[in-house]
Amino acid sequence: MKKKFLPLLLVGVSVIIFPFLFSQPVHADEDSPSTVTFCLKHNGSVYTAGRGQKKSFCRDDDRYISFKLSILDNLGTVGPQGPIGPAGSQGVQGIQGEQGIQGIPGTGSGDSIPGPKGDQGIQGIQGEVGPKGDTGLQGIQGPVGPAGQDGTSGSGSGISGWEKVMAATTSAGTDQTFSATCTSGKKVIGGGYATSNAVTYLTYYALENYPSTDNSWTATVHRANSGGATWTLNVYALCVSGL
Repeated sequence: MKKKFLPLLLVGVSVIIFPFLFSQPVHADEDSPSTVTFCLKHNGSVYTAGRGQKKSFCRDDDRYISFKLSILDNLGTVGPQGPIGPAGSQGVQGIQGEQGIQGIPGTGSGDSIPGPKGDQGIQGIQGEVGPKGDTGLQGIQGPVGPAGQDGTSGSGSGISGWEKVMAATTSAGTDQTFSATCTSGKKVIGGGYATSNAVTYLTYYALENYPSTDNSWTATVHRANSGGATWTLNVYALCVSGL
């Protein structure tokens, strides 16, 4: 029975071994370099346990395989490593990849949703008045403006015939009243009074000083000092025609 299946087993092992020889570090026996030894698992994979491998190195459930390859007798020793070849030319630029999809917004504390708007704060107190600024420089004089238009002529006839009329009276009393009257046809537009005497310390002040009629000016003056010295009251009336 064993002889019947032995060729099949060797064929299967050969199929497994030859690829393995070029991909796994299968070791040759030190005494016979052309003898190859390794361990075969139940699933068909192989492994070695080191140089000078013996059957005892295989695990209990694995099969120990040893055979001689005449091809290995003609192989020389491994030569030294050759020099590193020159670097190849740079390849062409690859096409740009498509843009990725937009990520969903985060929900952590760094991306928190803004809270509602707060109420408006109360009005702050008014600040203090700042110091007065320095006076600015004098600006340059502007150009002379254009002449204004002539005014319209008045509707009245105007005034004319201006004159000053004076009337005087002399007395030793403390009060004097007198009037100055315009000439016929004229009206008073102003007036006044003046006093004169031989005593310089006398003091006078007006009790009345006004236009008593349309054409006369009246003044009443009081002497503040006592005594019998005489003094003169002069009354003036400014008169014009055409009113």
